[in-house]
Amino acid sequence: MFNLRLAFVFITLISFSYSQYTSRGQCEDRDRINLSVAQWFNLRRFAGNGAPWYPIASYSSNLDCLSLYFTETSTNTMNVVYTQKNLTTGVVSRREGKATWVRPDYREAIISVNHPYDGKPLVYRMVLIVYDEFTAHYSCVNLDKQNRQEFLHLMSRNRTLTSDQQRRVRASLERQHLPHGPMVNVVQDPTICSI
Repeated sequence: MFNLRLAFVFITLISFSYSQYTSRGQCEDRDRINLSVAQWFNLRRFAGNGAPWYPIASYSSNLDCLSLYFTETSTNTMNVVYTQKNLTTGVVSRREGKATWVRPDYREAIISVNHPYDGKPLVYRMVLIVYDEFTAHYSCVNLDKQNRQEFLHLMSRNRTLTSDQQRRVRASLERQHLPHGPMVNVVQDPTICSI
């Protein structure tokens, strides 16, 4: 059983490491630091009473068949449940984490997420949010003095976006000069991803 858990953690770490885009520069560079963040964030509406968020596009496809469920636990914290079906084995995994609203005093949509497989939290800036439809989260971590890892996840309340939603998302991200790297559509087909 221990070996199975160790293998699961190892595979999860590998897949997480591919969910980002590595580029030259620092997170503090002007083109990254000036990304606008959604204002007047409403944690309760984001949590949606446990309604799922489905990753639709990311810098990689390791988010296939993933659902995220946020549950409000206080005015600035949420539990996060990750449910994912492995497309190769059909095995469904469930993990839990914590999310904290970083700047509630300023009402900015910035959350810190403690992933279940990584000790350090990742801070996500919500560069776009329409609570009942979609959101885009951006994060950046400096690797060294010359390189950074960037994360961009587009998530939806449904497993697909309508053409109108796609147009609105594209226009909003382009205004912020996003994405910085190639985006990959995430598999969320209900037949394939059914649990």
